[in-house]
Amino acid sequence: TLRLSMQDIRVLGRSTQGVRLVHLKDKEDVIVGLQKLEQIEKAEDVK
Repeated sequence: TLRLSMQDIRVLGRSTQGVRLVHLKDKEDVIVGLQKLEQIEKAEDVK
């Protein structure tokens, strides 16, 4: 599982061609799915 905070992703201008989220060490490794999750609750908010 890979998790990234939206705060760690830089906002770029309109002329960009995408955002690199992660560098994989092995060139044969691939990411096959991606899903945006709603904000995760903090531990003190969870009962």
